[in-house]
Amino acid sequence: MDCLEPHEFAIGEQIIVQGNTDDRVYLLAMGSVDIVDYRRTPPKQVGVIEAPAYFGERMSLFEQARQYTIEATSAVQAWSMPGSAFTELIA
Repeated sequence: MDCLEPHEFAIGEQIIVQGNTDDRVYLLAMGSVDIVDYRRTPPKQVGVIEAPAYFGERMSLFEQARQYTIEATSAVQAWSMPGSAFTELIA
């Protein structure tokens, strides 16, 4: 797919930020990420995603702001695509 963009993220780097409205969907090729809820005090890890997997699709499907922050917990290699390309792919 021409719309795929490669990414590398370091440990601790935020890939998706809670509350943002960007619609990119990420394909996790290598590594793992935490799902963190920063609305809580202290922030709470609510899940883990390990490769191979995808995340970030809710924004493109439901047009809602990002519900959680996604942070790299290891060196991460991923690809991303615009939400519109994702919805075309699954339609």
